[in-house]
Amino acid sequence: ATLLAGTPVDPPFAMRVDSALLLGVGLLTALWGNVGYLGVAIERARQQEVARRAELDAATAQRERAEQQARELKQLSDERQELLRVVAHEVRQPLHNAQAVLQGVETTLNTEVPEGDAAGQRVARARSVLRQITASLDNILAASTVLVGDRPTLLRDTDIDMLLELTLGDLPPPGRPRVRIVRDTEVRTAAMDVGLMRLALRNLLNNALAYSMPGSQVTLRVADSDDPLAIVFEVADVGPGIPQDLLPRLFERGVRGRHDLPGQGLGLYIVRQAMRRQGGRVEVRSGQTGAVFALYVPQGLEPA
Repeated sequence: ATLLAGTPVDPPFAMRVDSALLLGVGLLTALWGNVGYLGVAIERARQQEVARRAELDAATAQRERAEQQARELKQLSDERQELLRVVAHEVRQPLHNAQAVLQGVETTLNTEVPEGDAAGQRVARARSVLRQITASLDNILAASTVLVGDRPTLLRDTDIDMLLELTLGDLPPPGRPRVRIVRDTEVRTAAMDVGLMRLALRNLLNNALAYSMPGSQVTLRVADSDDPLAIVFEVADVGPGIPQDLLPRLFERGVRGRHDLPGQGLGLYIVRQAMRRQGGRVEVRSGQTGAVFALYVPQGLEPA
């Protein structure tokens, strides 16, 4: 009667236990699966950390090797530059002594022997060769040490007239009267590296004297520039100018305009490097009546 009346009947105890067990097993299975996944994730993270540490150790070791190699290369470079300076000094000093002796001999011959004497001509030729050797030695030394080193360039307040006088004194005596100096500035001093400027101007003037028409005048003009703020040294010659196909390569090392003249193609390369070391630049313009090289020495920097 009770069943017919719809009264609920509790399930047997065994069925309740089975359900609980099934639920527990399901929960344990899910928990174990999560634990297993967590373990895999932890292991993967550990492997990634090990790999990162290995990469970091390898990068650190590589950097240390590179730094060691850089130190060794710098030491070798410093030793090479010092050796070049010593060799250049040991070679240059005898050359200067030989020039002084030859100058004395030439003076004696000019006063005691009629002009045009063969011995005097030979002495003059020997002095000319020695000057060329000395100039080449200075360029090679500059290209190998001064212009490729990492020492900072110190700009000092320099007397422009003194710089011009020193530069003219570097030229061979027959070429000095051909140089005409024009001052279009009232500035007396300027911030620059006098050694680099002397080297750059000497190379430009020697080139102008060599490549211009024989006996023609070379003009060295000093002027102001407002944009950019700079002192400009212009060297202009009278000659055939520079071939158009040569202009893009003119300041590269080893490039020469003529191969029948002495030199190694370092002059204009050194000019450009010397200006760059001072924060300046060199420009060239060429036409049928000659070439003009302009050196821009910036004046916005504080001298040392």
